[in-house]
Amino acid sequence: MAKKAKQREFGNGLPRCLNGLLKLQKPLYLSGGPRKKLLKGSYVRRRVDADLHEASDREVLLAFYGNTKNRRELWTHWREQPPPKSGSARQKTGRSSSSTPPSLEYCILDGMDREFLQSETSDEVVLDRLRAEVESRLETWSEADEEERGVTTLLTFTLASLTNDRSVLVNAVERADDLAEEFDELIRAPVADPGPPRNHDADPETLGAGPTEPEATAAPPDAPNPDLLWELQEVETAIESAFSSLHGLVEKVEDAESLRIVGGLATNVEDRVQTLQGGLATRRKQLESRK
Repeated sequence: MAKKAKQREFGNGLPRCLNGLLKLQKPLYLSGGPRKKLLKGSYVRRRVDADLHEASDREVLLAFYGNTKNRRELWTHWREQPPPKSGSARQKTGRSSSSTPPSLEYCILDGMDREFLQSETSDEVVLDRLRAEVESRLETWSEADEEERGVTTLLTFTLASLTNDRSVLVNAVERADDLAEEFDELIRAPVADPGPPRNHDADPETLGAGPTEPEATAAPPDAPNPDLLWELQEVETAIESAFSSLHGLVEKVEDAESLRIVGGLATNVEDRVQTLQGGLATRRKQLESRK
């Protein structure tokens, strides 16, 4: 029974729709200065690996919010000390830039029904309502438009995270195939521990075994053209620079409507940039391995 419960536990990670700087900071109402201040603060620094302290905002933000322990800690804090009821959502979470970071699950549910979340003190009641909402949305998934499906994805993730139950995602994928790509990394079981290396000195299968013939050394492949590697590196740099310029534009936007328009474009571009960068980096490494 304990083993089965362990297998259902919700692991670290984020759904694909939140796996990016712009994608993740949108529901958190973070951008520009507030985000940078938060990521440099002691609360985040104490909870991410030291080797990430000099990493990019994207890497730190994803590492911090991808950790389920951090998210549960923030959920508890925000439930006990909710933001003020007045003011915009951005103003509410903005206060956290100098203290406690915003809770991802809280912000997602706050967008669904702010009054209910702040007036209901029982987490069980909140989860029951969320469970019913997810159930209802999955029933009408095939008729839902892209925006509604996006909300359903976030709510499903939130339910699985708050209940620490990976089976929530498995059941959702069984009912909506389109969600498989969103939750693939979160559903995958952790790699089993292979255990300590085998002691060949005591292994009966190896006792008395004679010396083995040395394997023939494979002939080295042709070395890649160094100019090609340089060109690939230049392309990667140019793509990163172009996206950084677009991201810098988003950082300067303040009004909600402009942020929706420009931010939506940047989010779509971010998806393509990550795919392209990943493909280029993989091929460059393959070429480099031929040296």
